[in-house]
Parts: sequence; C-alpha cells; structure tokens
Amino acid sequence: MKKILAVLLAGMMVTSLVACGGETTTESTTEETTTEETTTEETTTEEGGETTATEGGGVLPADHTATLTYVSWNDTQNVQNQATIDKFNEYYPNIQIEISYSAWNEYWNKLEAAASSGTLNDLVTQHTNNIEMYVNNGFVEDLTNLADYGFDFSYDNHPEGVKRLFRFDDKMWGVPKDIDCIVMVYNKDMFDAAGLDYPTDEWTWDDLTDACEVLTDKDNNKYGFAFRNDQQGGYASFLYQNGGGLLTEDGTKALVDSDESIEAMEWWMDGYAKYSPTQAMLTESTMDALIQNDTLAMCTDGNWALNTYYENEELADKFDIAALPHPADGEHATISNGLALCVTTGLPEEKLEAAKQFAAYFGSKEGQEVAAMGPSIPCYDGVVDLWAEQNKDLFRTEAVTSQLNNGYGVQWVGTELKTQWNQALETHIGYIYDGNDVATELKAAAEEMNAILAQEGK
Repeated sequence: MKKILAVLLAGMMVTSLVACGGETTTESTTEETTTEETTTEETTTEEGGETTATEGGGVLPADHTATLTYVSWNDTQNVQNQATIDKFNEYYPNIQIEISYSAWNEYWNKLEAAASSGTLNDLVTQHTNNIEMYVNNGFVEDLTNLADYGFDFSYDNHPEGVKRLFRFDDKMWGVPKDIDCIVMVYNKDMFDAAGLDYPTDEWTWDDLTDACEVLTDKDNNKYGFAFRNDQQGGYASFLYQNGGGLLTEDGTKALVDSDESIEAMEWWMDGYAKYSPTQAMLTESTMDALIQNDTLAMCTDGNWALNTYYENEELADKFDIAALPHPADGEHATISNGLALCVTTGLPEEKLEAAKQFAAYFGSKEGQEVAAMGPSIPCYDGVVDLWAEQNKDLFRTEAVTSQLNNGYGVQWVGTELKTQWNQALETHIGYIYDGNDVATELKAAAEEMNAILAQEGK
C-alpha cells in the first residue's frame, strides 16, 4: 500500500528507539585508501561477454571502478564497518566506499530530505522502523538476486527473524547487517558492598526484586534497578516474558491491552515506585554514568551500547552483564532487532553494480566474520559465537549467546505506520509514569494503535 512520501516521512524520526548502534552525538567521515593491487588470489574471468566468479569471489572484474557513498547513524560500529570495507577492497581496490555517520535523529532528518530531493546516498543503513516506507516509495533496490554476485552469498545464512523484516512481496530489500538483544547490566562494586552474589542468566523477577530490596537506599541516592520509560531497552521484553507483547505476530493488532501485558506493566511500575531512580533522573543521566557513580546497581541496555561501559577506564572493571530476569512461571525473552544495508534506486550502472557487489560481500560469511569485533553482532548464522569469543575479555558475552542461541530473542516489530502507532503507545506509557492507571492507559493505547494499524490494510 503506497503512501504519499511527505505524509509517510513526517514525524518519522520522532521515536525513542535507537536499536543497533544507539544514539550518537558526533558526525564523522571515513574515506578508504586504495591499494596498488588486490591481495587475494581470487580472480574473475569473462566468458562469452559474461563475467563469472571463481569460487568464493565476486563477479565484477577486479578493476571495476566506482566511488560509493555510504551513510549510517551508528558510529560506534565504525571499526567493524571499516574492517568489512577494507577486506572488500582487497578484492576490488578501485571500488571506493566513503562512509559517514550522523546522530540518530539527524540521520533520519537527512535521509528524509535526501529522499524528497532525489539525492539519497548510494548505500544506506535502514532500520525496521522505516524500511517499509522507503520500499513502498521506490527508494531502495530489490536485492533478491544478490547470490548472482558471488562471494558464496545466500540469504539462507541469515536468521529468518531478521530477513522477514526486510522482505516484502517475497523480495529482499536489504542485506541483514547485525542482530542485537537486550541484557541486564550490573554494578559489581555495589553487589560486593552489599555482600550479594552477582546476577545469573537464570534469575527470575523475584530474584531481581529481592536484590533491589537490599541495594536500594533512596535516602542515600542508591537504587536497585532502572525501571525506565524505554520501550525496546526497557519494559517491552518483560511484556513478552509474561505472555503479552506489543503487537500480534502478523503485526495487525495491538497486544498491549492483554491481561498478560497489563500484569507485566503493573509489575514494572511497582518496581519503578520502589527501587528505581525517577524518570527525571533517568532522563538527565545515562545508564553507564549512574552505574559509574554507584547510584545504580542494575539496568537494562542493548548490546550495541556496551562499548560505553568497557571503553570507560573508570567503569570497565566494575560492570558486567547477565541475561534478562524472567517470571518464575513465564518465559525467557529479550527484544531482538536487526539492521540492513540497502542500495538506493536510480544509480548509474557502474555504481549500481559496484553497490550490489559490495552488498553481496557485506552479507557473506567472510564479510560478516571480519566485523565480529566491537558492540555489534554480525547477522550471519553462527557468527554470534565468533563475536562472543572475540569480545569475551570485555564482558560476559555468554549472557548474549545464552539468549540468542537458545531462541529467547523476540523479533522487534515494524510496520509501515509504526511511527504513528508507536507515538500513541508512548504517549499513554508517559501517562502511566505520571501516575495514571496501567490498565486504563494500555487499553486506550491499544484502541488508538488498532485504528492506525487498520489503515495499513494488511
């Protein structure tokens, strides 16, 4: 169902979701340097006017020349992205990829303006919040045939949960880039001072609140857990653990008004009243800062944000992570999302072919493995274990693998009108934090969400 661009994109950036890379505060640009010749023995040959690839290589001639611009918001992943680009340049030294980053909100503002003016960059990182809008308005290339570009590329190697977020009309419009989950971060110093054992990956909600009872001392500005007003990074996982959620699996109806969602949100808000910093405190500071100054013992955060902890010398040795606590009679669940690399429509042939060639390498086993360092988890089956091994000295990476490898990830939901129904939900969640009744507000939110979802005609 195609919408008018100006209507679709209006307010698109108004969201608190910063999945897979988080919100950045700086803009940076990295330009690749070229090498005199490729350092791989993989070569391409032309037979009968058609270019074919040797095993494991690409299909374009090694001297194919093009300069591509690539934009993203997650500059915390620059080392990882650059590693993939540098390795690709060993095959194609004359395909230059100039990557730049913007802060989260600024990124979507720029993308909207570029889409409206026909000046989109060649390669674009897309989020599940917005991809459907760009697909329906013809701004991204159909990448279903990327296997034709060699490097042993196959969508069969990417998790189905992420693929379906970028698949419309049985076509793939983006190459899965990375996958994420929410974990619990804890302050080892505060646990040590209280004589408590550290959280485990099997903690229940009762274990969490029992620890909060000991760790919370509001008179001395000490809090057990950040029950913050954050959807993806906060309460949403806990709704699913209790059998509720945000939307039905087919994305056609709200679930926030189910008895299970209401019960989970009531538990969350009870914890907020008893053990959490106020929403004002949580808005004025960051989770890592509150843990660093021993104000906060535990919080939820995305794996994409963990670099803010381990790159801080004063914090690196005092934090660690565990899987999210779950109800004693409920299920493990953690919100899991994924990003994708998209190719813009309307490119000249030499750039389009170069962009598809890079996209195929980007989503290949080698392309994903070389990026298996840093906070982002490459979205390729099995690479999560390589990522865990390479980052194990920084934090307990098994807290991530215990969730993703055991199927605890609940796929983050996105629909064409997500910014609208999401705004309705967040408005009523805000009313709950202002002291209004949980059930009343979630039922009101669901009614508004369902009216918006009905407009999508699915």
